Amino acid sequence: MGPARAHGHATNDRAVADRQARAAALSYPGPCRSDRARQAIRRRAPAAPEVGNLAISGLRTEAANALLADNFAPWVLASGLKVEKILAEGGFLRLPFAAELCRRGGILCGQALSSGADSAMVLALAAANGAFKPCTTIDLSMGDMRPISQAGALLAARLMRLGKTLTFCSCAVSAAGTDKPAAFATGTYALLE
Repeated sequence: MGPARAHGHATNDRAVADRQARAAALSYPGPCRSDRARQAIRRRAPAAPEVGNLAISGLRTEAANALLADNFAPWVLASGLKVEKILAEGGFLRLPFAAELCRRGGILCGQALSSGADSAMVLALAAANGAFKPCTTIDLSMGDMRPISQAGALLAARLMRLGKTLTFCSCAVSAAGTDKPAAFATGTYALLE
């Protein structure tokens, strides 16, 4: 009797073999700094997409935008948020300039930037998981460095740490057309499945 059975847990040898094969086949280094964290990400990666489940690793921009449209609240979509590029460790989203998202002086309001950063980090989490999985925001912190005036915003989100139940992400925000940082957000997410 193996150690797992000795503690009263039945093991599924086929599931273990599948996870090991997926981990061996997965070659992306990930955004995490420690080897242990990279191994945790590799262990969680799915083998192949299921029907109705979009795989992020080979996802095109159009499919990522469809994932956004299918899984986000209508008021978030009304902001015009669009996926620019999706990567294994995160993604880039664009929040276009619109008068409805601005306060006086044509400055993008903090609420629009916060919801955009939150959405970008959820998509970074989906990219790391290999598919969109239900999650909820536990903590969202945003620090503003300079206003974004008369321009849209580019949101660059990346996964910092992927755990079994909690995930940590970051998002750098800049005005479209410039690489000067305007804001920086961090988020903690609980995985619901």
